[in-house]
Amino acid sequence: MFHPGLRLLLWTAVIVLLQLAAPAFMLMASLACVIAAGLFSAARFVRLLSRSVWLLAALAVFFAWGSAGLYLFPELGALGPTREGVQLAAVHVMRLVAIIALVSLLVARTPAEDIVAGLHALLAPFGRVRETLAVRLTLVLRNVEDGNTGWREWLAPAACEPQVIRLRAPARPGRADLAAAAAVAGVALACWLL
Repeated sequence: MFHPGLRLLLWTAVIVLLQLAAPAFMLMASLACVIAAGLFSAARFVRLLSRSVWLLAALAVFFAWGSAGLYLFPELGALGPTREGVQLAAVHVMRLVAIIALVSLLVARTPAEDIVAGLHALLAPFGRVRETLAVRLTLVLRNVEDGNTGWREWLAPAACEPQVIRLRAPARPGRADLAAAAAVAGVALACWLL
């Protein structure tokens, strides 16, 4: 298995690639992400997707009705969506669905401690900021795992008991990690130049 920091970098690289890719490639990559999430973290993916339905709907409406172009239904005039808007809506909704799939894959395949350790390793140049972010992320992940996900519960005053948080340092990256990082950098550079 890859170093946690490298997994986070790969995950971020795929998300950035989805944002920069041409629509045809992005749709194929999004479909691959959705299939992978369906195979390896179906329950989590469906749960995250169901929580995002209103965001996806708002995104679709915003682009379909808010973009300039030819009216899809000319008889409706300005009340109807535009053809270009529907195309933009499809692209942006697929990007968001792919990101939701990638989040479900990351969380299903990477323990919370590894996510925090990977973030801690990636933020090494930032000194104390990395410690603060790692501790806060640990507290958020603990809160989510405990099931305290209602916003009213977060706002309610609670008795704060001191907690000891131990950050686990991941092993140093191995040769396979460095080879994978070099391959990803090569692919990213090729995509940038093409």
